[in-house]
This record gives sequence, C-alpha cells and structure tokens, in this order.
Amino acid sequence: MKAYVYVIVLAVVLSVFATAQFADAWSASTSKLIPGIGKVVVAPVKQPPVERIPLLDSVGASVVISPINYASQPSRVRVRVTGGSFSYPIDLVQGSRVTRLGNALNGVSTEFQLPYYRVGSQSFSVRASLQYIDSGILRTISRDVPLTFEVTRTIPVLRINAKPGTTVASGTTTQVECFVPITSGWIGSQVTPRLMRAGRVVSNPERTVLSAGSHDYSCTSAETQNFTAATAAPLTIIVTADSVTPTATTVTINGIDADQTTNYGDGATLAASTTGSSVSLYLDGRAIPNPSLLGLAAGRFNVSAFTRADVAHSSSSAMHWLNVNRATPMLSISIAPTSTVVPGTETRVQCTASASEITPRLTRDGALVSNPDVATLASGSYNYACTSIQTQNYTAATAAPATLIVDSRLPTITMVTINGFNSDRVIDYGDAANLAASTTGSAVTLYLNGTVISNPSLLVLRAGLWNVSAFTRADVAHSSSSAMHWLTVNKAAPVLSIEATPSDSVTYGTATNVRCTASSTQVSPRLTRDAVGVSNPHAATLNAGTYEYACTSIETQNYSAAAAAPLMLRVARATPSITISLNGEESDLSVEIGTRVTIASTLSVAGDVTLTENDAVISSGASPRSVARTPVVAGVLVYNASFAGNDNYASAYASRRLTVTDSAAPIASGAYWNYTNGTLGQQGMLNWVTDRDATSTVYYWNTTRLLVTNATSTRTHNQTLYDLQPDSLYHYIIESCDARSNCTNTSEATFRTPVAFELVRDTGLDFGVIAMQSFSGRLYLGTYNYPSSTRAKIVSTDGSTYRDEVVVNDRFIRSFGVLDGKLFAGTGLDYGQLYRRNADGSWNNLVNFTVEGDIRSIAEYNYADPITHELITLRFLGMKNGTIGTRARILYSVSAWGNDAAWDIYWTVSANAVNSFTVFNNQLYAGLNGVGFEDVWCNKNYYESCDAYRTRDVRANSAMNLLTFNSTVLLESSSLVPSAFQKSNNALAWQDTFSGSSVSSIPLLKAGTKAYGAGRPSGTNYYTLIYESSDGGATWKSIFAVNGSAPVFAEFGGKIYLGANAEVDPSHYNGVLYRST
Repeated sequence: MKAYVYVIVLAVVLSVFATAQFADAWSASTSKLIPGIGKVVVAPVKQPPVERIPLLDSVGASVVISPINYASQPSRVRVRVTGGSFSYPIDLVQGSRVTRLGNALNGVSTEFQLPYYRVGSQSFSVRASLQYIDSGILRTISRDVPLTFEVTRTIPVLRINAKPGTTVASGTTTQVECFVPITSGWIGSQVTPRLMRAGRVVSNPERTVLSAGSHDYSCTSAETQNFTAATAAPLTIIVTADSVTPTATTVTINGIDADQTTNYGDGATLAASTTGSSVSLYLDGRAIPNPSLLGLAAGRFNVSAFTRADVAHSSSSAMHWLNVNRATPMLSISIAPTSTVVPGTETRVQCTASASEITPRLTRDGALVSNPDVATLASGSYNYACTSIQTQNYTAATAAPATLIVDSRLPTITMVTINGFNSDRVIDYGDAANLAASTTGSAVTLYLNGTVISNPSLLVLRAGLWNVSAFTRADVAHSSSSAMHWLTVNKAAPVLSIEATPSDSVTYGTATNVRCTASSTQVSPRLTRDAVGVSNPHAATLNAGTYEYACTSIETQNYSAAAAAPLMLRVARATPSITISLNGEESDLSVEIGTRVTIASTLSVAGDVTLTENDAVISSGASPRSVARTPVVAGVLVYNASFAGNDNYASAYASRRLTVTDSAAPIASGAYWNYTNGTLGQQGMLNWVTDRDATSTVYYWNTTRLLVTNATSTRTHNQTLYDLQPDSLYHYIIESCDARSNCTNTSEATFRTPVAFELVRDTGLDFGVIAMQSFSGRLYLGTYNYPSSTRAKIVSTDGSTYRDEVVVNDRFIRSFGVLDGKLFAGTGLDYGQLYRRNADGSWNNLVNFTVEGDIRSIAEYNYADPITHELITLRFLGMKNGTIGTRARILYSVSAWGNDAAWDIYWTVSANAVNSFTVFNNQLYAGLNGVGFEDVWCNKNYYESCDAYRTRDVRANSAMNLLTFNSTVLLESSSLVPSAFQKSNNALAWQDTFSGSSVSSIPLLKAGTKAYGAGRPSGTNYYTLIYESSDGGATWKSIFAVNGSAPVFAEFGGKIYLGANAEVDPSHYNGVLYRST
C-alpha cells in the first residue's frame, strides 16, 4: 500500500548574477551568509565567467505513505529539483549520517527507496547538491527539505496449519504449526507465535499422536516493537475412533470460491458456508459477520473460514486471498468561460478529482500552476495538463489534456450527450448508455473517465460514477473547446425466486429439492430454512412439519441487496398400515374356553404398537408385537391394535373379535394334604389345582359331614381345615364350579391327622417326670423314684440331646421356680430340700426343711408397699405338711437367703399342702390341697391376708392347681372325685367348665391363646386324657391319651412338652416325655 502525501518545501532561490557587484564580492577573500545554504567562503580569485556559476533554484520532496505502516515498507520518497544543472546528487540526511540515494534529473520527479524504519516518529532531510569548480576549488551548494512521518505497528496475520489435515484417524501423527510471513528486511523485534492446545502452551510446531476426540488449537502473539498483539483463527483437529461425517467449508469472495482481485471502492462480498453445523468467517484473523459486504482499503487480505467439529462432524477450514488494487481516479480539466477566448479575457482553469484522497497537480505548458489557475493570458495557445501521484488507495492518474486558445479565431462549441441528453444522467446497471459528442469545429474526441472511446459508443457500464467528456482541438480557423457530464450508474435490484420440487406440499418420506435462483449470475443467493443457512439448492427428506424457506442476496458491485418472497414447505404426516391377527388369521375367531390364542400385530413403519383386550392393555412395544392369551371366561373379547402416531406418521388402528365358548366344567386334580405343624393334629391345609378358574367347596368328615366354601375364582387352590381330631382318618370331596355354573366333583379321598403328641424319650427318666421348667435355653425335668429308695434327679435337654444335671438326696423333684433370675428346684417325700442352679451349671442344696413333707410350689411376688411405696420382692415356698398334722405352711424370704434360718413362716393354712401359686389382679393366690379344709388362700397385701378366701369345694377333697389365663380369667383344676376345670373372673365366684370322674391333679398350662390340662378317667390308674381349651377355659375337649398318670406341662422351643410316668407292668413304671406335633 502506498499513498503520496506531498510535503513540498520551496527553497530560497539562490541566484548568482554576473554583475560587477557580485564580481567585486568574489575579488576579495570574504564570507557571506547565503539564505538556504549557510555561510560560504569565497576565495580571492579571478572573477569566473558568468555562465560558469551554476543555479539550484528549488527542491521538492514527498514521502509515500504517511503515516507508514511497518509492514508496508520499504517506502519511497519522490524528489523534484529545478536549477541550472542537468542532474543533482540526492542524499538522505539523518543527524550526522548522510546516505546517498542517487541522482535526480533537472525538472523531473524521481523516486528513491527509503530504508526500513522502526515503529515511531521518524525525521530526516532530503538534500539536493550541486558541485562546481571555482578558481580551481571544488565547491558545493545544496538545499535540504526536512520531512517527518510516523511508522505505526502492523497487525500480523497468524495462521495455524495442520498436517496431514484437521480430521485424522486414531494413531496418526499430526504436526500443527502457527506462523506469520515476515519479510527479511524488517528490523527490530518480530512476531513469535505462541501455540496452545486446549488452552495450554505446546511447542511450535507440535508433532504428536493425539488421542481420539476433539483437540482445539489456538495461536496468539504478544505486542512487539513493530507489531501489535494478534490472534489466529482457531483450528480443531478431530481424531476419530469411529467414523464421523467430514465437513466441507467454502469461502467465497463476491460469490466465487477462489482468490480474487478487485479495485478499491468496489464492495467485497465475503461469505462462508459449511456442510457442518456452523462456520465462522475471519478477515486477517479477526472474526467478522457472515456474510459481510465491506469496502476495503487497497492491499492484500486473508479471508478464511473455520467449521468447528461436533459429535457428528469433523472440523474443516478454507482460505482465499483478496487483492484490492488501487483504483484509478478520474481527473478532469474544466475551462471557464470557454476554451477559446479573445485576448483580455480572464480565464479559470481547474482540475478536479473523483476522490477527496486525490490532490490534482495542474500544469500549464509543463509548468506547475495553482489549481485553479485564474489568469488573463496573452494571445496564444496554452496546453493544460493534470496529474495525481499514487496514494494508498489510488494509482497515479492523468486527466485528458485541455487547451486554452487566446486568439481571434472562430470559437467552437463542443457538446456531450448521454442517451440523447446534454446533461448529467442517472441510469441503472444493465441499462445501455449511449454516449456521443458533437462540435461546431472540425473534429471532436470522446472520453470516458479520461480514456478515448468511439464516438458514439453504446456501452453497458458497471455501477459507479463515470466522467463523460469531449474535446475539440483548435485548427487554423477554429478555436478548441470541450464539454463534460457525469453519468451515475446505480446498482440494479436483482429478482430472487424460490421453487420447491416436486411441490411445496408433500407427504413425509418424499425427497424435496428447494432452489433459489437470481436474475443475474453476479448475485449469489443465500438460502435459509427456518432462519438457518442451508445449501442452495437444498435437497432433503424432512420430518413432518412446516418449514419456511427464505432467500436473500447481499449487495454486490452492480446489484443491491434483495430478498425473495418466502416459500412455506409443508410436509404432511404419512399414514401407516397396521394389521392384527388371531392365531395367524386376519379375521375374527371363535374358540373354546381355555384355548391358547396368539394376538399379533404388524405396523408398516418403525414404531410402538399397543394391543388391548376389551380396552385393557395387554402388550405394548416395538412392532411387530405378539402376545398369547388363554381365555378363562366365556364371552366376546375385542382385541385392538393401535399406533398412536408420532411426528412423521398419523395414528393407525385395527380390530378383531374373539368369541369364547364354554361347554366344559372345571376339573380339580393334584390334591394333597399338609399338616399345620404345631397344631397338635387339629389343623392342616388341603391343596389342589383346577384346569380353569373356579370356586370350590370342600366336604370333609370323620363322623359328621362338614363343608367349607372358597368363593375366590382361581386355578390354584388351598383351603385350611380347622378343629380336626388328632389321629383321625378324614374323608373329603372337592366340588369345583366355574362362572357359568358348570360343576364337577372329585372322587372321595382321605387324609389322616397326626397324634397331638409324639413320644420323644422313654429312658433315663426314672419312674416318672413330675416337674418341668424352661430356663435359659434348656428344658429341665424333675423325676421321682418312689417307692424305690433310689434318689430322684434333674435332667435337662435342648430338644435333641439330654444330660443329667444333679441327683438329689430325696425321691421326688416336686417343683421348679425362678427366684432372682436363678433356677430353683424343690424336692419331697422324705423332707423338703431346696436346690439352686449356679451360673457354672452346678447345683447347691441350700436348705433342708426337716419338719415339712416336701416343697410343692415356688413363686416370686413383687409388691409395692402402700405406705412407703417401696417395691418389695417376696419369695414364697408352698410346703406340704409333714410333722405338723393337717396344717401346711407358706414360707417366705425378703432378703438374702441360703439356709433354713433365712426362711420365715409367712402363713399357716388348714390344708395338707400348698399346691400352687399364681398372681391375679396384682394379688397372690395359693391353691391348697384341701383335705376337707380351705382350698384357696390369698394375700391382699403385705400386712393382711384373706385366709379361707374360698372355704370349701362342695366336691370334698380338692387339690387346687391355679392358672392366670389373662387379666380377667383365673382357672383351676381339682382332683379327686369328681374332678373339674373351673374359671372365675374374681376368684370368688367359680364356674364349672368341665367335670368328670378323675383322681388326677396336674398343673395347667397357657400356650399362646390356648389352655391345657389333664384328667384320669375313673377306674384307671395309669391312663390320662389331655384336654385343650381354645376359648379361655370356657369349654374343653380331649385331644390325646397318655399312658401314665400325673402328667405335667411345659412350653419350650415353640412346642408343648408333656412329662408323665408310664406303667410298664403292675410293679414297674417308667418316665416318659412327649412333645406336641
């Protein structure tokens, strides 16, 4: 880029005249101060001839480009010297440094190249010199023209280059380099590109194998002495592990995908397009809008575009160079009043330029004159010329010459017409311009922008401003004349139109091609769909919907921006087909109930199908779809297949009817009986299946026919049977009915209930088991050996293994009880002994009660003192009378104890023995062995007893075993004839709930919601019936017969244990242990 800015300095004219005065000055040695030169020493020599004294009249100099951009160097200086010599040496003076540039011819403008300058303000002088010899001495005169200009920093153009490309396969070695072209003549600090990958600095160039993925490179340079900071257009390298769609990026300059050259003043339309998702447009590395219509200065510009990679596309880039040449300015000379005047007329000659950047230079007969030149000239012919020097954006130019004739010849009239009009005109691009010139003289020449054209000329001119002029040259009889008009060619408005093939209304699946065309090939239409740029033409198969296509073009050199009428492309949803079949037939079907039917549906396109049965969804998912159904109810089933539709397809529907008939009754099979463990043979479950849904009725009996009905319609059946008799054979029949009352019965079948108790041990238990207690994960058994003299023992079991705990010095283990968290055992017959189990499993004999027969019962009673509210724990032993006649004692202990002295007599009752203790309604009750005396004793509080609370059982002798069933029910069992189970809600009023002939008296047991007791039938010695109550002692039933007398109960491990003595022969008995089933 070059621009001429004239800085013309007219030196003081130095004239040396050959006069006597001047000769006198030279005749003596003297010195004079000569304006523009300085002090000159003149030696006293002989006066030289006048013609030998040279002249240096003036020096003019101009610097090309001001201010000067660093990268546009080297610049040039133009020098013009006038004087009396043929040529002059030209020097560049900077301070004390003088550099010879060359020689300039007299009166001729000569250009010289300047050296490179650093950024900043620069000053120098251009010196023109002249040497001559005076009296044998070489003398020099010179003129200096000072010049100052500014050198500004250049914006560098950084470029990133990737080899082998921006999209490579995994494992490929890539080399990425950032560089800037630098001229070797530049001086000072230059540009050092800084390459970065993912924001981190890497070597430049970087040669590496990148991992699969997207890698973003950027490049910057810092400001240096001569260059500004800069940023390169980014570059992304995609390393593909799998295939991606490559992209193509295109850069166009004025619609052409190639390097272009235009002239200054012509608009440059820069645009970028891509097959990827988006593209960025850059000018000399700086992002600009896409597209852009720019008026650029003369120079060389880098136009690039970059498409960033995404998940579906690779990155790509494109680049072209745009050279903007200097424009040729239009110069024209006008003469007023006319180009031919008579002597004495004042004339005005002016040269004008088409651009304000141009400074026209007007000469008359080769001599520079002011512009305009206003003068009254003598008779003659005057040739005017006009030129301009090269500037940053314009070339040097020359106007058509003009001649001013001052004489008495016949004047001429020159006329210029544009399309027949003698005036300035305006037309549109594409309209022809008919240019013509006429004259009253002999001949006329027609010019267009200073260039000779044919007269007339019919031309189609590009848009812009045109100078149309004509010149008539003078001859012997006529004077010269000229004329000029301006022609403005406006940009034309292009016509854009959008067309869709095959139509602007199609069905989904139809390929469409939308094209935008322009009325001129100079216009590049830009097509968009829903405001997003697409290719032109745009071929696609679009989803259903409405799409708005628009087309625009940007302003070009000859055409204005334009827009087409939008086109609405409507893509309607397609209608798919759907089928439904029953067992492969696309028709209605009739089947018998229980028949397997396959319902299948196929959709003609990809999509989800929903199958329904009587409007209830039975299957849903991708087509094809099938589901198997087995109807279990007679009737009509309607099967529908439906597709809900989606963005591209409308909904679809198909239907079939299935008639289900039922002429067969359900059949039950596979019946089996499961005993309910732990129910003592009284409960179980009957299980069976039917070949279709059915309700059921079970008839079952051993002596009395019973039935139970299950109204649930199903195929899998189970029915619990309650209140069965243990160890009994039951018969049953199952009746199955469907919803249409089709019924069938099974054949009669049987099942047997197990016994209530099973024998688990009949050895090692001496003569019998008469006491049991569950404690700390084991069951403890107390035996007896009466009438043998063998000692009794305590045996324990975990439910599977047995061990002897201790052999006591007595024949009965009468009772167990837990006191203070420890297990105690009471013995009897010879005398009462109290044993305690220690933490290590050993047993201690704590007390021997020598006056008592035995220890029948052990209890712990917690009582709150009504006065002190202190919680008192009482420990009670219920004794049998020994040596004290018909009275029995209740012993107690409050504090620590361990011997006979620790136990006090709490109460003495009129009874043979204290059989049992129980706590009922926070009162302690004792069941007595009455022997005709009182049979119930109670303790109201710590200070007051209620001796003889119930004075007598009307059934005479009674051995009372008490059981607190719950907070409102107290039970007791009595022995001797007649035996009884009784219940009471207050311990005062008693109700017989069972009576029978019995002499047994055993403890009662509460297990879960049931109570258990026993009674020995009259007339038998060692045969006892086990009774169960499910209603809190209100009613009792016999569930088991045990070979033995005086059985005892305990609950352990979720089972009921029963201990007894079994008769082996009239003189031998054996201890046995039973467990509930």
